[in-house]
Amino acid sequence: AKIVAFLKTLTGDQPKFDLPVLPPSSDATPRPQPFARK
Repeated sequence: AKIVAFLKTLTGDQPKFDLPVLPPSSDATPRPQPFARK
């Protein structure tokens, strides 16, 4: 509930950013590995 109250206090335009263009993936593209859980 506190988070919602905080978000409602934010005003103004959201910052805009361009997504980076990633090269197309192929079968040789390594898959992302999840962080090792200890």
